[in-house]
Amino acid sequence: MARRLIVPGVTALEVWDLVVGDTTLFAAARRRDFPALLASALRSLAAGTARRASGLPIGPPGLQFEEVVVGGGGWDAIATGRRPCAFGTVAGGRFVGAAGGLALLDGPGLVVDVGQTAVKVAWPGGRLLVERDLRVLPVQSRSTDPAHRSALVEFIGGAIRRALALAPVPRRVVLALPAALRRDGTPEGSSYPGMAGDVTLVADVLAFAALADTDTLVLNDAELAALSARLQARRRALVLTIGFGVGAALLDVATAAR
Repeated sequence: MARRLIVPGVTALEVWDLVVGDTTLFAAARRRDFPALLASALRSLAAGTARRASGLPIGPPGLQFEEVVVGGGGWDAIATGRRPCAFGTVAGGRFVGAAGGLALLDGPGLVVDVGQTAVKVAWPGGRLLVERDLRVLPVQSRSTDPAHRSALVEFIGGAIRRALALAPVPRRVVLALPAALRRDGTPEGSSYPGMAGDVTLVADVLAFAALADTDTLVLNDAELAALSARLQARRRALVLTIGFGVGAALLDVATAAR
């Protein structure tokens, strides 16, 4: 019973392959000069000169923002240096999406935030973090190895199972994935092997966790962070989640509050 959640005023952006210097943001995330490269990327976004290595659009035409809010433990990456606009942080650290996800729950439920480094599960009164094992789930986005796909289902579904041993039986699940999503919720590119283009991934994860019949809202992890950011942002904001890579969403506070 999974359905793609479209949140008014929240637009996922594709910035992972944003060109910065001689590389892309995704590749730069593991470099020592990442803070400077990220600051440069933000200036290009603010100026409207940013471009993606793929040549595809970053987001909607006329991308503009007045504020940048950061979550996922990445504040230190851009806390210094020249800033194109106002900056802030989204509370929660690695559980940056928890507040926004919990606001979507109507009664008992789980917020499952699948990041590039861990699965974070939150529920009213509790939290659980399960780290990604790169030996089992290496950074290999286009893998066709069925073992990788099985490991991915077990990783996400297993984290949910562990949470169910601690939390009340959920009426609803909010599931965020670290990938661009199609209208039907199918994930596209990701650092996880076996995720891209998998039309039954969400259904199989829910079945593995024995939640196949539970109402499930599926969205991008940066969109989930934007739901948390709208609790504090006051202007049109660029929301960044910084961890293993960089996720982004545009938050129109006035529209999202409706």
